[in-house]
Amino acid sequence: MKTHTITQIDILIMEDNIFYNNLIAKTIHNFQQKPEIKNRFNLNVNQYTNPDECLKKAKEYNNQNIISIAFVDYYLGDGINGKHLVNLLVERNKNIKIVLMSQSEKVIEKTNVPMSESNRFVKILKHEYTPDICCTIIENYISNL
Repeated sequence: MKTHTITQIDILIMEDNIFYNNLIAKTIHNFQQKPEIKNRFNLNVNQYTNPDECLKKAKEYNNQNIISIAFVDYYLGDGINGKHLVNLLVERNKNIKIVLMSQSEKVIEKTNVPMSESNRFVKILKHEYTPDICCTIIENYISNL
């Protein structure tokens, strides 16, 4: 019988709205229960509502080759925006996929992504289907591993 190795993937959710953060995490946990995912991947979900705690986690990456996906809200309060966190994540983890989320269409339109990094970045507008879109992004990402 052929056995598959299970690949660990870190999922980082930085969303300061607790309800929305939990909704995304719950949707990802449900997605992980699909046999085609569960038998091949372990999705380690790390949830943060506080940017400082999330930054501490980001600093732990320290150029390790960890397969990761980060879902980051743009507006985080206290003068911090998601772009600050994204820059640190990209600097620390060369294998990370970044999903920048915002309820503002202007933020999505105006946030520039360097062309050389465009395959690592996704910008999405937050709405009722965002948690499902997050799972689709994960599924697409892991299908290319």
